[in-house]
Amino acid sequence: MLGLNRVTLMGEVTEKPELRYTPEGTAVVAFAVAVSRACVAPHARAHKEVDWFNVVAWRELAEQCAEEFEAGTLIYLEGRLRNHVWRDALGRQVVRTEIIAERSTVLGQDPPEFDSRDDSECHWRD
Repeated sequence: MLGLNRVTLMGEVTEKPELRYTPEGTAVVAFAVAVSRACVAPHARAHKEVDWFNVVAWRELAEQCAEEFEAGTLIYLEGRLRNHVWRDALGRQVVRTEIIAERSTVLGQDPPEFDSRDDSECHWRD
């Protein structure tokens, strides 16, 4: 059975992506996207929580990202999750999850301000 692996994000690029090329000449960029959300807890002030996601783009999309993205650029991104698994120098297994970008759109430089009246939920740790 085939599954579904789809990610959709809207967030800020944390730093300008640096365009690189594989030995075969394939363009690639790696960058992070910060996604903020407003959180309200009972009897507490609203605040902003941020999740950071590692993103990789290849070929023409990599070149587009390197040209268009700056630190703070607000983007819409579609892609899929990919896990890299390897052993470090001490033999421990390391897992890194990243998003392989398939489509992106620049939305602007200044993200919308966080609205403290937003009543979206957060998951609170005890």
